[in-house]
Amino acid sequence: MANVYYSYSKNRSGVLRAILSSEGGKGLLSRLSARFVGQEFPTGHDSKGDFAILRVFEEEGHKEYHPGFYVLDGDLERIEQAVQHSLAPDIAN
Repeated sequence: MANVYYSYSKNRSGVLRAILSSEGGKGLLSRLSARFVGQEFPTGHDSKGDFAILRVFEEEGHKEYHPGFYVLDGDLERIEQAVQHSLAPDIAN
């Protein structure tokens, strides 16, 4: 599983947006530019605007993607479209 959080300028603790399958999380990372930021939730991210975070759980980590947190680059509208695309296979099943 992988969780997607949106962090708004007024709420830096993050709001859970989606829970993705392992494949959905990998797909999101392959479609978007992302930066690995470690094992701690990035509440102090340097952006003054809104941003998104993907958490890859320990059991989901593999050679390409380490377990931990990734800050997804781009505006939330573009990220939301990618999240919806990643959710589509889960919804269809």
